[in-house]
Amino acid sequence: MRCLISFPGKFGDALWCLPVIRALSRRIGLPVDLLIGRDIGSIAPLFRAQPYLGQVLIGEDWFPTDTDPVNQRRPPPTHKYDTLYDGYDHVFHCGFRGWPQRALPFETLDTFNGHKQDLIDPLLDSELDLGTPWVTVTGFTEYGRPDIAVGFSDDHFELKYGLSRLVLHGQRLGSARVIGSSSRWHTEALEAPKSWDQSAGILHASKVFLGCNSGLHVLACAIGKPVVMMEPSEARWNPIFFPLGTTGSQVTLVLGNDGKPTWDARHVADTLQRVLTSTPVRTDQERLS
Repeated sequence: MRCLISFPGKFGDALWCLPVIRALSRRIGLPVDLLIGRDIGSIAPLFRAQPYLGQVLIGEDWFPTDTDPVNQRRPPPTHKYDTLYDGYDHVFHCGFRGWPQRALPFETLDTFNGHKQDLIDPLLDSELDLGTPWVTVTGFTEYGRPDIAVGFSDDHFELKYGLSRLVLHGQRLGSARVIGSSSRWHTEALEAPKSWDQSAGILHASKVFLGCNSGLHVLACAIGKPVVMMEPSEARWNPIFFPLGTTGSQVTLVLGNDGKPTWDARHVADTLQRVLTSTPVRTDQERLS
């Protein structure tokens, strides 16, 4: 049985979609193919390394997130992909049908279950198995084994850059390596851009991820890495972005004394120190296993 899932969305959305694909693969006992838009095609090499994914196809003329808000993401243009679809027993378009009502991987699950025809019984929330990493990474040593992998997006760049300097250099919490390829971190902070494969390797070898609510934080969750999140944008505090919660062992959102998210460097440093201290120390062999 050959199954194809097409999924529009940005990098983080696609990473949150993978647990649904893994659950489907486990049900049918075969890898599932995935079609993504060209605008996130750079993540395809990382996806192709996952055992539950077969082919990862890039729709070269499919740009589902160019101008569409979250409730208008377009499926692939059927007339352009008819030949591709003919090779599959089942094709599922798992984009959101409106503003998500549940956390993103579960919203994707609801979309899948609502359009699965009679292939299988509905997939259950528990089958997403978010407690088990869903991105596998092999050993990667080019950038060493930093204590902290740092990954911020470009928005609020000055705040994020200044805060990372205060926390990482002022507090001396450990070695750090910046991941991702955000343009301002490359052109202004002079950090060499990292591919998704390279970023995953650095995350795998590190102890903790420090960043904002972006695709890199989802990658850290997918690898099973503890996340310390400093997010200055109130729109990104919505619970749909936090299927693993904000105060658990996996994701810790930095909060101030008032219980609200903050970018105060002292609270970021305290939270990072606490998570680093509670993270088990691993041998080099364990970090690269």
